[in-house]
Amino acid sequence: NPGLARAFREGTAHREYRAVAVGSVAPGAWTAPLEGKRAHTNVTVLGEDNGFSALALTLQTGRTHQIRQHSALAGTPLAGDRRYG
Repeated sequence: NPGLARAFREGTAHREYRAVAVGSVAPGAWTAPLEGKRAHTNVTVLGEDNGFSALALTLQTGRTHQIRQHSALAGTPLAGDRRYG
């Protein structure tokens, strides 16, 4: 799809992901730099139960493994993440 490719190239594509993290996550933003570059992830908590948090995550930047790294740095790694968790 040429329109989708253009949106990613121009940085106008909306990228929202769903994930489950271990622990209680504070809503807001994760802004820790990754590999020396600016990185920004918006965090919405959809619910919590039994020591896990359901999240909606929106990327403002697109670093490799950004959500996984930010979640781990926040002390709430993604459930089942063997690399960063």
